[in-house]
Amino acid sequence: MELIYLYIRKYEDVFENEEFNFSSNYIATIKDNWLSVEKNVNSIKNYYGKNVNNVVMFLGKNGMGKSTLLDILGMNRDDRSSDTYYRKSGSRCPKYSYFMLYHLCENYFAFEFVDSTF
Repeated sequence: MELIYLYIRKYEDVFENEEFNFSSNYIATIKDNWLSVEKNVNSIKNYYGKNVNNVVMFLGKNGMGKSTLLDILGMNRDDRSSDTYYRKSGSRCPKYSYFMLYHLCENYFAFEFVDSTF
């Protein structure tokens, strides 16, 4: 399984409508609420050996959201879900909105949605 894409609609005051590609094998983007995922024909196979798919670097000035992004990626699924909602007048309201796209194998992909607004 490979994480290939993260789209953040809203996360605190740090991210809004931000896209992150984590794969050298696929190129993903959202335009006009339409997700496009294409195989990267220029990717180099086994560059890092057969056990490493790719390497991604986060660069930026202090306060740009690098640690927040790593916090999102480092949480397990249950923590991401419980962190996403808050209680307002007895109902659950989303305070964060994002999803992750994984490549499973061959032409199989999986989504992880942290809220129901997508």
